[in-house]
Amino acid sequence: MNMKIKNLIFLFILMSLLLIKIDVKAATCSTDELNALKIEANNLEFEYELKEDKIYISPNASIDSSYYSVSILNYSKNLTIYNNGYNYDEKDLNAKNEIVFSDKFYHGTDIIVEVYGSRYTNCANKLLISKEIKFPYYNAYSEREECKGYENYNICKKDANTSGIQEEEFLKLIDDIKKKEQEPKEEPTVKEEKKSLVDLYLDNGIITIPITIMLFLLIGAIIYYIRMKNKKKIKIDLGDNL
Repeated sequence: MNMKIKNLIFLFILMSLLLIKIDVKAATCSTDELNALKIEANNLEFEYELKEDKIYISPNASIDSSYYSVSILNYSKNLTIYNNGYNYDEKDLNAKNEIVFSDKFYHGTDIIVEVYGSRYTNCANKLLISKEIKFPYYNAYSEREECKGYENYNICKKDANTSGIQEEEFLKLIDDIKKKEQEPKEEPTVKEEKKSLVDLYLDNGIITIPITIMLFLLIGAIIYYIRMKNKKKIKIDLGDNL
C-alpha cells in the first residue's frame, strides 16, 4: 500500500471522527439549555375565547353548538406545542404572531397541552411543560329574553350546565320561576322571649331606678314602723310591771 493511499485512509478516518464528535455534541441537551427552554415554555400565554354558534334544525328551532377557540401568545421557535395529535410550531403563526389551535373545544371539556423543545435546539422532543386547560360551561339560555331578571336562578346562570335541557323544559322552568316570584312572601314572625326582672331592669334602667328607690323607701318605712311599734309595746309592758 503506497503512501498516497495511506494518507487518504488517515484523512477519511480523521474526518469520520470529527463528524462523530460534532454529531454527539449537537445531540447533547445540557441542563442549562433545558432550564432556559422551560423558562420560555412557562412564558407562553394560553387564552381561550367563546365562539357562539348555532345549528338550525328548522327555521324556528336551533341547537347550541358554541365552542372555545384556543390561542397561544409569546411563542418562540425554540418550542414545539403538541395537542390532539398535532404539532404546532412557527409554520402555524398567524399575522398577530399567535398560534391558534385548529380544533374546536366544547364547554365542560378539558385538554392537555404539552410543550417540547423544537428542532432548533439540542433538546428536541424533550418535554418542558404540560398544561391542563378546562373550559367552563356555557349556558346559551342565559342570553335569552326570558332570563332577564332571573339571573340568580340556575337555568339562567351563564356558566350553568344546561346541555340536557330542551326548549320545552326551559320554558316550563321559566314559567315555574315566574309563578314562584308572584307568590306572596310571608313575613317572618318574631317570637317574643320572656324576660327576667334583671333583663327588664337592664332594658328599662331609667324607668326602673325611681321605682326601685320608692320600693326601698316603702320597705324601709314598713320596717321602721314595725320596729317602733314593737319598741313602744315593750315600754308599755315594762311600765305595767313597775
